[in-house]
Amino acid sequence: MSRQDAPHKSVILARDSIQIGLAENGGDPSQEGCFFEVDPIEAAFEEIKGAPPPEPAFRHDKCAGLTYRVFFVVAPDSLCYLLGGRLAWLTSAGFGSIINQPLEEIYGNDA
Repeated sequence: MSRQDAPHKSVILARDSIQIGLAENGGDPSQEGCFFEVDPIEAAFEEIKGAPPPEPAFRHDKCAGLTYRVFFVVAPDSLCYLLGGRLAWLTSAGFGSIINQPLEEIYGNDA
């Protein structure tokens, strides 16, 4: 949507009615990263990589008690972006111990 070089390099990205700003912080890009939660994860992969995702493209990561199906994108300056979609969009109402578990753990390998 827009870019600027001063006081720091930054960009504002937009999609639909959502806008997000990213700015360089002066650190080593190879030691930095950014996480975006997206839904659906497959559409994000295809938009960024230009092809539908093969299943080995994803792995499962946990963060703050939630489980995500994720993939990485490394920018030309070595900055690493992690994009992830929650595996189970369940609420605590009546689901007990299955919350935030990968579907394979809940239903077996047939999920």
